Amino acid sequence: MQLTVKGLNINVTQGEDGFITITCDGPITVTAPEINITGNLNVAGNIHATGTIIDEGGNTNHHGH
Repeated sequence: MQLTVKGLNINVTQGEDGFITITCDGPITVTAPEINITGNLNVAGNIHATGTIIDEGGNTNHHGH
């Protein structure tokens, strides 16, 4: 399936593994009062946060100041 929004080509495909991949010609910004993700989040790159990051799993002891 291909979707065109304001001149950007957005391609949505589902692989044989069931994963859905979304590709776009430009950057993507999501604006919402709250975004919830259920499941794992994998990031290939940097993360920049302007607020607090809360880790309820307790795995934040691998850093130094």
